[in-house]
Amino acid sequence: AGAHTDLELIMGEQLKPTIDFHQILGNHTLIVPWLPENMRNSREAWLKTADLFNDLADKLAAAGMRIGYHAMEFEPIDGEMPWDIFACATRPEVILQFDTGNAADKNIDVVSFLKKYPDRSVTIHLKEHSASNPNALIGEGDIPFKEIIRVCRDIGGTEWFILEEEKDAYPPLVGAEKSYKNFINILKSV
Repeated sequence: AGAHTDLELIMGEQLKPTIDFHQILGNHTLIVPWLPENMRNSREAWLKTADLFNDLADKLAAAGMRIGYHAMEFEPIDGEMPWDIFACATRPEVILQFDTGNAADKNIDVVSFLKKYPDRSVTIHLKEHSASNPNALIGEGDIPFKEIIRVCRDIGGTEWFILEEEKDAYPPLVGAEKSYKNFINILKSV
């Protein structure tokens, strides 16, 4: 499905060994999970970051690989969402890996964001959010997973749903299994 890969591992001389490593694994999707503050603290910084991702997309495409970014920034910059700045300035081949839980934690309408950028959600992190139950697993909270799955299926270009469970309400493997079973039941009803 891909791998979260630190930005420094795909910069300069680190790019070739990183490509080699991931090709051995059979992974063709590199998602940067986090950016340093100076690459995301202004509109201009986001535009430069977008240029970098466009360049990396070209370099990785030559190796049969893709690049993307995992969104966590949901505070407006001068009235504009960082995700929108980045998405509009990157080419369609740059994956926009959305995280439903992180967005919902900031009162972002997850479905509207996904609809804004068709074919860009190649991978998506599905994580629950609940205003009343901080330990809610996938399917037990407020995230409209049925609608999200429809959007991902119909216009998102989604190849992988990545279930993310980090609440520690249960031992990790138990929580993962419960979330997976809930997700399968949601899929059956879509």
